[in-house]
Amino acid sequence: MLDLLKAAVARSGIEIRRNGAFSTHRQISLRVRSSAPPASGLGSSAALGVAAIGALVRYCGGHLLPHEIARESQLLEVENLKLECGVQDNWPAPTAESTSWKWSIPRPDLSDSPRPLGCLRASKTRLVLIITGKSHFSSGMHQKVIPRRSHRADFDTLAEAAVAGKEALSGAPITPLPAPAMNTNWAAQKRLHPDITTPEIEALA
Repeated sequence: MLDLLKAAVARSGIEIRRNGAFSTHRQISLRVRSSAPPASGLGSSAALGVAAIGALVRYCGGHLLPHEIARESQLLEVENLKLECGVQDNWPAPTAESTSWKWSIPRPDLSDSPRPLGCLRASKTRLVLIITGKSHFSSGMHQKVIPRRSHRADFDTLAEAAVAGKEALSGAPITPLPAPAMNTNWAAQKRLHPDITTPEIEALA
């Protein structure tokens, strides 16, 4: 987390004038608070990057659109920290909306309108979040999965499961996420690399 914040400050290009000369050093204070533990696999680093970039840009008197902040936070991880990073966590973070995205690198497209807040609240009442206490560092996992890009069938299965989840959340009234689709999604993920799961997670199944 500290490295990410330091990289965000460096990427922001903060400059002040001291005795007629420019300096890239300025004493600032960034306070971070999160109810999610670090490396929980919940996209917390992406959300932190978005928050840090957004705050620093405003501090410097600039203005970025939500998708621009998302892109900067993704590049922060890829270029500054040299991490393997997708875009699926960074893009939703600036808006905090439940939306449907069609991913195309480097920038995804919003494929339909945001889900209403009632949908998001209703889905929260139907889901349970369990913390196993084991850290999940997504960059390391991406490095293991990327060489398996040829497993096209598994990636297609993941996409189909996402569509099934979208359709379940788009109905009125909202229907539960279909268990078969979620199970199929999880099985396809595990086929990409065995380290995607852990003994603790398997014990919960």
